[in-house]
Amino acid sequence: GLGRYRSAVSDLAPTGSSQLAAAVSRLMLAADVPDRASLFAAVDPVAEEIGVLKIGLELFVGEGPSIVTAARERWPSLEIFLDLKLHDIPNTVASAVAS
Repeated sequence: GLGRYRSAVSDLAPTGSSQLAAAVSRLMLAADVPDRASLFAAVDPVAEEIGVLKIGLELFVGEGPSIVTAARERWPSLEIFLDLKLHDIPNTVASAVAS
């Protein structure tokens, strides 16, 4: 879990260091979840430990563009990456169509 990640990173870079900030800024959470409640439940506990939030196709199709606004307002420090490609793993496309 995150405890092991924090230990490993703090061994490499002291808290508050530019090295730690650089490492955190590269960490991405792939939010391949179906709805807003699932997104908030997944991201809230780790929002300060990551730098990028990936919003997947299923979530975007199910919630619409307002999910990007909601994510930006809830976690203003995170970069948002929209992964909206359609030529993907068949299960991802099937989940998006079902949304």
